[in-house]
Amino acid sequence: MNEGEVDAPFRWEVPPPFVLEPSEGIIPVGMHQNIKVSVYPLEGTVFVSQAACYVGEGVFAIIPNPVITTKLSAIGRLRQLNMYVKYECSVVT
Repeated sequence: MNEGEVDAPFRWEVPPPFVLEPSEGIIPVGMHQNIKVSVYPLEGTVFVSQAACYVGEGVFAIIPNPVITTKLSAIGRLRQLNMYVKYECSVVT
């Protein structure tokens, strides 16, 4: 929730396999922004990372180095597809 007196631009930086959406935007005064966190692992392992949110940069900068960090963690599992195909053949003479 933006409880300030000015609109608050934000920008997320996060390493793969994490993705935050939206990764940037502006939160108007009195409003909030939901952030969707997705994980797209390329290997089966535990991922632990730091996400950084830069708030109020540029013309909206009112504090030096406005960075908020949070820890992200996930367990990556490889997708597996098992198929059983039953094949029937008819011979027509």
